[in-house]
Amino acid sequence: MNDLRAWLGTFSCVSRVPFAEPERFAESTDLDLLGRMANCLEGNPLLHSVAVGRADADGVLRPVAAGGPFREHILSDVRVFFAPDHPHARSVSVRALHEGRTLVVADYPRSEYLQHPNLAGWRETLARIGIRWLAAAPMERQGTAWGVLVLAGTRDLPPAELELAATILARFMADSLDLWEAQRRTQDLHRQLRQVAERDPLTDLPNRRALQRVLVTPRALDGAGRTAVVMLDLDDFKAINDELGHQAGDAMLRALAERLCASLRREDFVARYGGDEFVLLLHGCAERNAEEVLSRLEAALARPLALADRQWSMRASMGVALAVDHPAQDAERLLRLADMALYKAKASKGRRECSWCFANAEDLPPKQGAAVSSFSGDEGDLDIHG
Repeated sequence: MNDLRAWLGTFSCVSRVPFAEPERFAESTDLDLLGRMANCLEGNPLLHSVAVGRADADGVLRPVAAGGPFREHILSDVRVFFAPDHPHARSVSVRALHEGRTLVVADYPRSEYLQHPNLAGWRETLARIGIRWLAAAPMERQGTAWGVLVLAGTRDLPPAELELAATILARFMADSLDLWEAQRRTQDLHRQLRQVAERDPLTDLPNRRALQRVLVTPRALDGAGRTAVVMLDLDDFKAINDELGHQAGDAMLRALAERLCASLRREDFVARYGGDEFVLLLHGCAERNAEEVLSRLEAALARPLALADRQWSMRASMGVALAVDHPAQDAERLLRLADMALYKAKASKGRRECSWCFANAEDLPPKQGAAVSSFSGDEGDLDIHG
């Protein structure tokens, strides 16, 4: 009963490996998982040493994971060549891999597999520490031989029990690797789909959907509450679009996106909100810092832009809401404040000294419904300022 409990505990541990430590899932490799599975086997009192070997393109069976007292030696020194004239050519692991079946060898140190003179030192070492048996089970993945699981123990166990346990463990480990790989492919696909769904195809900036996701995360506002939320809108873009055509208008939007990205810092965030509106999150900004960034943006946009054989200077209006001025507001309500400040900047564009206007808290309607008003409706239901 104790032996059965030990095997069942190992099976359970191995089967949980693909689901353990989800925060490390993206960085994990199949070798990482094999190492964790080897740790599961290492905890079985019936086993002394474990190893997983993988055949490479050079015809060498190389250990890729191991557990037990010989772990470092196995991983650094053990190589099993397939060449017929090599002393390891008839090794248990090679036979198991080639024949596609589990092999169990009792009294392994005295077996035929260790009688070559070159293996005398290894044979004596195994006999000294009391290794009694060795089992090798092929690991098959997607219908092809992938590797071999090798187990060794110091206590005599029934060969039929060892054969069954090694076979099941090899299958568990191979299936766990397949499951993990399927999960990783699914995650990669979801990540790719999200990237497509959250990118603006014209400018390659994050889109409104991406902005919505960012605004409800802690990264929206830095820990010191020194974030500036900026709503930017091109001046007279509709007239330019009508005069030069949509192709030129698209080129202007792409140029605007490039200049915004070039003018911002790595920690800042910019998204195309819709039409000719863009939203910027400037971290670490009080009013003075924000004005320095905004002046830099203003100068970058004013540089000549060649469109339809003419030189144009882009002008924009910007509404700015500073978290430090509105500490009770969340990121979405700061966006609403920036949007209302943008109205003021647009209204005064013929007589203003600078292209931006800072928000006042009293401009914001009561909180009921206001925080989400910027995101109501579908992607196309935008309030585009003229």
